[in-house]
Amino acid sequence: MQDDAVMRFESCGTRVYRIRSQVLPHLVGYVYLLLGNFPPTLIDTGSGEGFSTTDILNGFEQVRTKFGEQFNPQQLERILITHAHIDHAGGASSLSAFLEAEIWIHIYDSRIVAAYEERVAVANISFQRFLTNAGIEREQRSAIIREFGFVKGRCSSTSVARLLRDGDTFDGINVHHVPGHCAGQLCFELQPFLFVGDLILQKTVAQIWPQSLASNAGLINQLASLDKIVKLTSGKQFIALPGHEDIIQNVTERIETVKRTHARRLERVEKYISQSPKPITIAELAKKMYANLPLNRNLLALADVGAYVEYLQQNAVIRVANYEDFEQLQEPIFRYARV
Repeated sequence: MQDDAVMRFESCGTRVYRIRSQVLPHLVGYVYLLLGNFPPTLIDTGSGEGFSTTDILNGFEQVRTKFGEQFNPQQLERILITHAHIDHAGGASSLSAFLEAEIWIHIYDSRIVAAYEERVAVANISFQRFLTNAGIEREQRSAIIREFGFVKGRCSSTSVARLLRDGDTFDGINVHHVPGHCAGQLCFELQPFLFVGDLILQKTVAQIWPQSLASNAGLINQLASLDKIVKLTSGKQFIALPGHEDIIQNVTERIETVKRTHARRLERVEKYISQSPKPITIAELAKKMYANLPLNRNLLALADVGAYVEYLQQNAVIRVANYEDFEQLQEPIFRYARV
């Protein structure tokens, strides 16, 4: 691990340790160890792949040796999951078993952790349908899903001890359900700290998924969740601690920047649809928005564009132009035009 593998934050007796973890080959993530007048708590688990779990365990050791905490990892009682994407929850099974800690997660994401193989089977049917409707050729669909990595055998299932819901509170921690990036995305509020998962990041605009792929996802929910956090943090001093990238000192300002980015992307998608000489597919739009992506990024780009297309449909800006052909097609491709 690097020298900045562990960073400490403290306020009113609560100590928060941000632990760096190489969650995927080209992606760094952070888990958070919370210590104070409550049971020792970990937020997120990393991916469980590569050096991710080793990084976390080494981080625990630094908490003890570098920062002088009288902390033993076996003292951990619970692991709170911000959302069930692999880079945040893939290590849940191995880490919770090793630490003998309970897993707490939002009810909407609980089956991904508790019944991974079931969720893969169901989700991949939705992925196949989405890629078909988006205009991806049959021979490419399975390759795109395989390279994306939501496949059988990648994670092990583990039991969930507590199903979290919006408004839950325990030991001074308030639970906020903020779907959009993920159906069960949560923020944990422990003033002045706000653990935001992937809802907002310091530099990157978080991936969004259309509701056709993940219920309670979609841009309409993402924007509502961002507004919810603006209302929560208005007039208060919060430090937002995300799952990736740097901490966010001015939460409201960052959210306004993210919303402007979404607005610009919506304008681009709408422009491409309006200027197309014929109705256009999501796959064709994705090539205009995100050119020359590697195969393992294709599903992310298609889902991103699909979420913007879905939002424009929900707001009666665009329409499916070729719906009359669907009865004659076994695998319909949706083509979009202005209303």
